[in-house]
Amino acid sequence: MSAIIKAVLLAVLCLSGTGVGGGTAQAHGLSYVPLDSMSTVAFEARFSSGEPVAYAEVLVFSPADAVVEFMNGRTDALGRFAFLPDVQGSWHVDVNAGLGHKLTFDVAVDQDGLNKVPDSLMKNSAPLWSKVLLGISLLLNLCWLGQTVKKPKGS
Repeated sequence: MSAIIKAVLLAVLCLSGTGVGGGTAQAHGLSYVPLDSMSTVAFEARFSSGEPVAYAEVLVFSPADAVVEFMNGRTDALGRFAFLPDVQGSWHVDVNAGLGHKLTFDVAVDQDGLNKVPDSLMKNSAPLWSKVLLGISLLLNLCWLGQTVKKPKGS
């Protein structure tokens, strides 16, 4: 008789964790609410070559707290990122693509929730003087490399 009671208790214990024979267990459900907001701050990060900064780390700081980020995340494959500011003021954004590639800028959000990106960030390319300097540096480095590489004997 005790073997039957033990078998029934063991069966009850085993089945109680599976939801069989008892009430159904439900986890917290998820849902979404579409947002129709004019105050979304969205930007596209690009390298000076015009190539998108894919999957870069982004930190967003609110005007109320410059130490703890309001939001963090990564850009998408096309270098895009968006966030919804909850107060007006100057929002600070850091984009870090690694290997020393970092972009820092502020976005002003006014009382209507509209954001104003500085004109200097709207440029999609490096200034002309930096491109000229890069080209001269490349040519000089190639000349130096040609002078330092020794030619094999007998040629």
